Amino acid sequence: MAKKNTYPRTMAMITQFRNELIAEMKKNLQPSNASGRLSESIKGTPITIANDKVSFSVEMEDYADFVDKGVKGSNPSAMKNGVQKAPNSPYSYKDKMPPPKALDSWTIRRGVAPRDEKGRFVPRKSMRFAIARSIFYQGLRPTFFLTKAYKKYLTPQFELDLMLAYSRDIEENLRK
Repeated sequence: MAKKNTYPRTMAMITQFRNELIAEMKKNLQPSNASGRLSESIKGTPITIANDKVSFSVEMEDYADFVDKGVKGSNPSAMKNGVQKAPNSPYSYKDKMPPPKALDSWTIRRGVAPRDEKGRFVPRKSMRFAIARSIFYQGLRPTFFLTKAYKKYLTPQFELDLMLAYSRDIEENLRK
């Protein structure tokens, strides 16, 4: 037999927090989410209460942390006007460039079709290599889609409200 929820206020607050957090993460990803795969993968697990501890987790693609924190380039000065796009990232390119072939569908979705000085289209193979080289040397700019969402919703006021809801639930349980 399923155990009755004896923490209705707490569960309601945590459920609302989880849902708003996930919605904010997806919203924060919008400008940079080319394929939509990362956004679609963001899902919250069911909320559980065990030993008076409330928990849930947010699951997403493995590469989400790279998108959130960015990746340092190996040597921005190797590029003309190169700049480090993620100077504070814990991740960095060291000796392997991203595979240019992996950028093929990205360039198509983004509508990237550069032309040479005569107006002719540059072969996509050359363009993919140039983009991969730029990413390798300069890195990937962080989006902070996850960081911003947590900072927005995990506030001292939320923690206070959650403690109040939890204490009211406990008080009600003790009365029963």
